[in-house]
Amino acid sequence: MLGGSAKRECPVLVKPGPRGIFAGIMRTTSSFEIFPDEPSERELARARGVMERQPGLRSSWTECFDLLRSAGQLSKALSLALEAEGVFSTEAFPLALKGAALIEQDRIPDAIEVLEVAVERDPNLALTWHELGYAAY
Repeated sequence: MLGGSAKRECPVLVKPGPRGIFAGIMRTTSSFEIFPDEPSERELARARGVMERQPGLRSSWTECFDLLRSAGQLSKALSLALEAEGVFSTEAFPLALKGAALIEQDRIPDAIEVLEVAVERDPNLALTWHELGYAAY
């Protein structure tokens, strides 16, 4: 009752401990971790959203690629690199992503070939040189 004199109390679901109400309960639930160590779908969705709103923003493509790469989703990382070729068709950037994806799939000769084409397109792109160094390693 709004404005009335009757007072409803909410039941306490968690009794406060000596360090506060949430001390010790923010670990996991039965279906997922509250604070996962690996990239979450929310992070990927955020990067994808930026890519859709500003397709020419390389940092969002790089972030999305990095999240997929670190999560071990290598086929999705390669697909993203191929998608980037449609947006940045004449640039070295999508080739650097493609080379990185191929490295992760242990396709080193293919990766080096793609990265060499990226160097021809833009010899100043640091990402390409980084990935070439990684492939050589």
